[in-house]
Amino acid sequence: MPKRIDQAISKAIKYLESEGISIPPELLPVDDTAKKAELLSLAETIMARQNKLSDGTKALEYGLVEHIQDHSNPHEVTPAQIGAERTGSALGVLDLLGKHQENYKNPHKVTPGQIGSPKLVIPATPDNIVVFSSLSGSQKDSGVSIVDLAPAAHEHEHTHPLQIPVIASMGGMGDVSNDGSVVDGNFPMYEGTSGKVIMDSGYAAIDFEPAQTKGNLTATAPIVFDVTRQVIGGAAMVSIPKATTLVDGYLAAADWTIFNAKQAALTFPLAATLGGTGVNNAGTLTNATATTITGGGTLALGGFTLTVPATGTAALLATANVFTAVNQFGDGVLITGGADKIQLRILDNATQTTNPFELQKSTAAVQISFDDNGGAIFNEAGNAAGDFRVESDTEANMIFLDASANAVGIKQAAPTAYLHIGAGSATAGTAPLKMTSGALLATPEAGSIEFYDGRFFLTGTGKQRAIDRTSSNVNVANVVVAATAAETTLYLWSLSANAMKVGRIYKVNLDGILSAAANKTITFNFYFGTGLYVTSTTTPGNILNKPWHVEYTVTIRTTGNGGTSSLHRHLNINGVDSGVSSLQAIDTTAANDVTLKVQWSDNNAGNSITLYQAYLELKN
Repeated sequence: MPKRIDQAISKAIKYLESEGISIPPELLPVDDTAKKAELLSLAETIMARQNKLSDGTKALEYGLVEHIQDHSNPHEVTPAQIGAERTGSALGVLDLLGKHQENYKNPHKVTPGQIGSPKLVIPATPDNIVVFSSLSGSQKDSGVSIVDLAPAAHEHEHTHPLQIPVIASMGGMGDVSNDGSVVDGNFPMYEGTSGKVIMDSGYAAIDFEPAQTKGNLTATAPIVFDVTRQVIGGAAMVSIPKATTLVDGYLAAADWTIFNAKQAALTFPLAATLGGTGVNNAGTLTNATATTITGGGTLALGGFTLTVPATGTAALLATANVFTAVNQFGDGVLITGGADKIQLRILDNATQTTNPFELQKSTAAVQISFDDNGGAIFNEAGNAAGDFRVESDTEANMIFLDASANAVGIKQAAPTAYLHIGAGSATAGTAPLKMTSGALLATPEAGSIEFYDGRFFLTGTGKQRAIDRTSSNVNVANVVVAATAAETTLYLWSLSANAMKVGRIYKVNLDGILSAAANKTITFNFYFGTGLYVTSTTTPGNILNKPWHVEYTVTIRTTGNGGTSSLHRHLNINGVDSGVSSLQAIDTTAANDVTLKVQWSDNNAGNSITLYQAYLELKN
């Protein structure tokens, strides 16, 4: 007995699990005989209820079959109801009646209630699938044809213990075989000619209910879901409109012709066939070869617009951009140098005659231009406010052209002459004007100033003439030598080394007043460099504050450390003249001092000489 109970309990547990019924843990098989009995009783109760339900369903199906096979006209159908003539051949009536009897499509629209059956919804057609429920007993035509379902070869095995037989006559399908193959809630599949059920289709009713039962569906553009047809009993419509400028949709044949075989979306980097070796994500374009753009119009290139001529080409080269038409840039152009090379270059045409560069006003008036020969014009329109200024390191107006004054200043912000040079300073290299020695004009030109061999030359009409100069050491205060027998300097001027040039004339002029005691002598010593060049001694007599004057004239004949010169000395004391001429050796390479010293014969208080004027002239 216990063994048979255990077997029954195991079978009950498998059945409950196949039905999806969870078994409480406390009811699982244990050694407790009472719990085993309780579990067995539960399984037997469920099976009894299922058998009762199955018997009721079968009774309902058999009653329906019996009614359908009842050919005694239980609904008292009249000839008019079946389209028969009121007066006609009995054979015709019998023929029509026979056809009517063979019509299993429920032509009288019999409802489940009329035959004591649960609700029957829309009888099925032979070509469509029956939807039914074993619990409610309702059935209807699904509206789905056999050909819409999976092929018959797609069979399913079903081991459901509640398989419900399908009767072909329930759906008007005629003879049915293999009635037990369909699973509850699924569609049976059958052969369309014989109406015989072949197998369970594997599809549930929810998968194939007509569209009108799905009115709550929505769609995303361009798909349109129209439910307005359901209002008049029709089916909802799913469609895609034709695309327009405002509506997304499908392409017409003409649209397809336009877009077919066009360039696919660009991918990065660009292929070599597209004219470049790559475009990175930062937007840098590198062309492997020249890219030619033709046909006119404009091409937006980020910071500027390239205007392409209607005829000719505008080439974008891998190394530089060449613009062959008038191109307009927007608010500005920024050229950022990526390497040590020319950042902006204008390459002239081989036959260039017009200015390759011009800066124009909005009226097209040229303000600045550069011609093909390197010439430049600033303020070409002659604007009075068109000043031109060049700054240096420390000078804001190193070169300044005052357009309104028609003047140019050098280190001069407000020039008052055609050329106005600013002041120099004591600092070396700041002289206002400086010339470098160079050969004189072979043919003198009137008005020319030249500098050669330490001398300035001025040409008045047709002769080049050296400009005389005077040393900057000009005596402007009295120099007195009195009551002393010591040799004392009256005047000194230093000459630079190699300053003496062949043909240069040096004239030293000195004058003043002299007083002397009786029979006293005074000696004038003239030095060129360290050597005594010429000396003169005279006895003026007993005089008081009488004028004196001496002049030394030296002409350089040859230069070098063994150079030569000629000398003339003229002395006048209180109207008495004396003179001397001689040839003297001289070293022109040395820095020579020109010095005049005097010495009295004794220190008599009456002996006195005063220097009023003294200067050195450089001629030629």
